[in-house]
Amino acid sequence: MFKNITMSQFSTLDTTAIHILDVREEDEFKAGHIEGAKNAPLSRLTMLYAELDTSKAYYVICHAGVRSVQAAMFLESVGFEVVNVLEGMNGWQGPIVR
Repeated sequence: MFKNITMSQFSTLDTTAIHILDVREEDEFKAGHIEGAKNAPLSRLTMLYAELDTSKAYYVICHAGVRSVQAAMFLESVGFEVVNVLEGMNGWQGPIVR
């Protein structure tokens, strides 16, 4: 079973040294995301996951933590190491890229 971390735990990580997978839709991602995050909308994840590197661990984030659970479950089922970020971007207090 994949690991869950809180936003307060996630915010202590060096986001430039980890792999963040933002599963919000493209318009949400463009409105503001964590620098370095890769966008793979949940609605297209079953097609896009093949582009991801299975040797990397991904921190999966969405808006409020619901879609990221679904994405983490799927990614884990196809062999990825994932960590679900609870609260999602709704709880992120750091800088964002638009």
